[in-house]
Amino acid sequence: MVDARRLLDAVGSDRLTFTMDTGHMLLSREGPEMVKEIGDSLIHLHLTDNDGMFDTNEPLGAGGVDLQSYVEAALEAGIEANAARHGLECVAAIEIGTPFGPSIQTPQRMLRLATQYLREEVPILET
Repeated sequence: MVDARRLLDAVGSDRLTFTMDTGHMLLSREGPEMVKEIGDSLIHLHLTDNDGMFDTNEPLGAGGVDLQSYVEAALEAGIEANAARHGLECVAAIEIGTPFGPSIQTPQRMLRLATQYLREEVPILET
């Protein structure tokens, strides 16, 4: 997020926007408190999970990402208003599986598990 802030400052345009990838935040050791660095430019969430060492895109809840805290930080940063300012609706995408992570042989089941996890553990999101 610090690099993103530097980019925002260098470009100097309010048209530059960002997506927050929760798994990448964990991998780069940037906690939810770092969201404020780009708060006014954050318009999209990319919900992923991993073990903090590899970009495996584990099923949500199977890794070390505190999704609730990241989502709360994004909402506090005004993500919905930011997206609306650009004529967009704020959405959160779920990504599960990579060549380095678990095999996704049953994508429908994985999606059901992910949405169930979000309903139970991140109730602030509308699923």
